[in-house]
Amino acid sequence: AGLSPTSSIHVYTQREVHGTVGSHVTLSCSFWSSEWISEDISITWHFQAEGSRDSISIFHFAKGQPYIDDVGSFKERMEWVGNPRRKDGSI
Repeated sequence: AGLSPTSSIHVYTQREVHGTVGSHVTLSCSFWSSEWISEDISITWHFQAEGSRDSISIFHFAKGQPYIDDVGSFKERMEWVGNPRRKDGSI
């Protein structure tokens, strides 16, 4: 059996985003690949508190559906604004 070919996806995000409490902030994410990106793409956002080594998953997109964390400190504070067809994974 031969190995299946692999391709890379380049992901672009802002290093830092600043906002004030109560304001709306977009966490931008775009991606690019020289290969066709299938409809089965999955996108996951993680949060890591400053000074912590651990991260938690706060958002997941898979099979065409967004799954937003419905517990914890991000409950009802997040909205999916991305569009994988436009290579956009923003929240």
